[in-house]
Amino acid sequence: MAEKNEHYVIFGIHAVEELIKNNPQSIDKVYFTDKEKRGPLFELMKTCNSKKINYANIPEEKIDKMASQGNHQGVLAFKTVRAYNEEKDLWEMLEVLDNPMILIPSGLEDPGNLGAIIRSACAFGVDAILLERKGTVPLNATVAKTSAGMIEQMTLIKPARLEATVEQLKLSGFTIIGIDGYGSDKLEEANLSGPTVLITGGESHGIPPYLKKQCHSLCAIPMKQGVESLNVSVAAGIALYESMKQRHL
Repeated sequence: MAEKNEHYVIFGIHAVEELIKNNPQSIDKVYFTDKEKRGPLFELMKTCNSKKINYANIPEEKIDKMASQGNHQGVLAFKTVRAYNEEKDLWEMLEVLDNPMILIPSGLEDPGNLGAIIRSACAFGVDAILLERKGTVPLNATVAKTSAGMIEQMTLIKPARLEATVEQLKLSGFTIIGIDGYGSDKLEEANLSGPTVLITGGESHGIPPYLKKQCHSLCAIPMKQGVESLNVSVAAGIALYESMKQRHL
């Protein structure tokens, strides 16, 4: 096992099989060579698919580079610095919480931003953070460092189908609030006092349409004229602080 690109890199068929079997919640992504379409690698790929583990087929020379020319046998996995919680942990938690707050920082590309958001979420009373399976930065060393240790304190989940999970939360009585620079509502006028899912967008594309359509309200943070936008971690912190005030935490 080697650390590369701030991940733990696991390579070789047996090693990746054991990781999938014993600790699938710690896997960010599995890479397979694009040459092999049968045999043990194909069976391992089918296992990833059935367990909804994110994977991709890439040229073998790219795997060679990521594995530092080690004997990768055509497969390599990126292991996170800590395991994600399972989705069942969310529903078990909600059975005992009186007034839960859930955060969805969608489409994050900068690990520093994710780490800062995790730190703010712990400070302002967030009970769980839900992350997209694809397109969100993994839990790497930079996330851990910028969270100032809070990465170990927060419940972090990658639901198999985030849209369905949000829909289920909505049906359970949660208010879904999106933070959007072009939102028609004002953040300070939004009701964040009850069970709430707060959704923020990524650095490049904002809240994706499939999540935006779930929102009861899209709220903008008031800013001085001439300022185009806030850093996503700053915007999340402001919204979470407003939530904490309304919830009298």
